[in-house]
Amino acid sequence: MIREWERLSQPASTLRAIYDPLAGGMMTRTPRPTIEALLAVLPELAPHARDAVILHPERAKPDCRNSSIGGPLLWPSDEPWPECSLPDQNSPVGVPAAAMVPVAQIFRRDAPGPWWPVGIDLLQILWCPNEHWDPPARQADIGPVFEVRWRRAADVISRLTTPPSPSRYNEDGYLPQACAITSERVTDFPFRDELPAESVRGWRNWSARPATAVTPSPASPAGNSAAGQPGT
Repeated sequence: MIREWERLSQPASTLRAIYDPLAGGMMTRTPRPTIEALLAVLPELAPHARDAVILHPERAKPDCRNSSIGGPLLWPSDEPWPECSLPDQNSPVGVPAAAMVPVAQIFRRDAPGPWWPVGIDLLQILWCPNEHWDPPARQADIGPVFEVRWRRAADVISRLTTPPSPSRYNEDGYLPQACAITSERVTDFPFRDELPAESVRGWRNWSARPATAVTPSPASPAGNSAAGQPGT
């Protein structure tokens, strides 16, 4: 679910593996098992099924009214742009403060679901494009520092057209290349660490089987689930 983006617990290396615009390209979509096939071998997962949306990056030049990865944000002109002054790999004292850069903008219309706060239709995620060894609590070690904004798009009357550029940045994939997003509604399941012990045992037994044990669905390409985990 989109709300779980707030946990932002994925290290930068995992994020780069999920959507490749950070490395300059599009991630190759691969087939995954159908839900029916998965539940046939792991029926204990059925009570844990939940709605989710996979966000597929697509080559395009989005504007601030589009959902995007690394694209321009619909940002109020009278709201300060987020900066990071925490110590990082390039500045042990965090000076000067580095402007954050857009990572994702998602409009509710592109990923509708019960995970949206009431009255909110826009999610924006930014990060400091530097590696931090001691980031704030609830964020991954050795990675960028995130900032999250939930908005009503209609409230942005006057938008910021030229956001500041970061004073410094890590060159290893921390400046996402702008691309559009297409969404796919799917049935998702919790990450294995969130499942009851008996379900985890069943998952481990299944994952040790040959790849042919479950039939993949060519119509269901893998991508980045809005739950913050790779699509099931």
